[in-house]
Amino acid sequence: MTFWAAVRNWCHSAHVRIFLSIPTLLAVALCRGFRRKRRTSLSSILLTRLDGLGDCVMTLPLLDQLNYQFPEARITVVTLSPAKPIFEASPSVHEVLVLHPLPYTQLTYFKYLCGALALYWRSLRGRYFDMAINPRWDMDQTFATMLCSLTRAPETVGYQDNTSHKKSVWNRGFQSAWNVLLPPGPLQHEVLRNLAVGRAVGCAESFGPPRIIITPKQHQASVAWLGVQSGKFIAVGLSAGHAMRRWSAESYVQTLQILRPHLSAVPVLFCDEATQAAADQIIAEIPYARLARSFPLMETAALLSECSLFVGSDSGLGHVAAAVGCPTVTISPHPSGGNPGHANSPARFHPFGNDSIVVQPKEPRLGCIEGCQSTVPHCILDVTPEDVAIGVLRLLRISL
Repeated sequence: MTFWAAVRNWCHSAHVRIFLSIPTLLAVALCRGFRRKRRTSLSSILLTRLDGLGDCVMTLPLLDQLNYQFPEARITVVTLSPAKPIFEASPSVHEVLVLHPLPYTQLTYFKYLCGALALYWRSLRGRYFDMAINPRWDMDQTFATMLCSLTRAPETVGYQDNTSHKKSVWNRGFQSAWNVLLPPGPLQHEVLRNLAVGRAVGCAESFGPPRIIITPKQHQASVAWLGVQSGKFIAVGLSAGHAMRRWSAESYVQTLQILRPHLSAVPVLFCDEATQAAADQIIAEIPYARLARSFPLMETAALLSECSLFVGSDSGLGHVAAAVGCPTVTISPHPSGGNPGHANSPARFHPFGNDSIVVQPKEPRLGCIEGCQSTVPHCILDVTPEDVAIGVLRLLRISL
């Protein structure tokens, strides 16, 4: 390790300790001895889900489970602004509170700490919650544990610190916040891990897959935008939060060209600023493709519900597609021989449901044995258009 790499590691470690670990441990220690008294009935639940869009979609069955088991309880969800519409659309959620990280700073944990404290002071201080839940299995990086502790709820629910290496290092001691403490459990999908949280507090044994409800107005708007073109629509999800999850524009073009003789469909390209150039490149090759950019989240979900298929990156958009009933073919950067417990593993994070296929690199590239370690497209480039086209036809039960 070079001198400057060692300095960067030390600075990162200090940043995590000072702005994440120590403040959370102080909150846990101070509030653990001052829990509120239990009431005779459970009438209010706080659930923190301060994670990505896909994680939030995968939490919807847990919320349905809680609402079914405790129909008299008011369920409040704390989340980040991108996922707010998902929870607002859920009939199981009664209130959504948003944590706004402090802008204009590069200190990640500091800005989330400020946002968490501001949210507590503005919206949680003085309120009574019978139960506070943090369903996150991995490392808590956004102060969900702190917020649950600060409520002083008589019943607090969360996973042990030893679920993953990062969590055991940077969240050591956080489990003291929970009086309903879940073990790491076996390797399983995150939807099932969320439902295990519900079972720990007495909920029904199982529940359905994530579902996002589209209103008639949203449905009508999506149909009007798509127009009266004949044929089916294929949603092409170019966007992804991490660059290593983005497949090349050339590969998408070749896949659509392979599929055209077997499937008459109009591609609908879902992109963001980072993938606008890729969308432009695809439209240059396939002029009849449609471009869907900058739609609000629920309008995007409505468009996806009108598509007969989603093909795209391992991203929150794929989870949204599955939750509105659109079959999904996910292109993953995680090699099939990689660690199934990895943060990019489809075994944990593929869109949940029967109509879902994941296409992965067959072998890891050098240095990516556990999982892809690159910050740019790397292992995912070994997924071929032929692989994806075969996955699409198999999912749709169309013979070659």
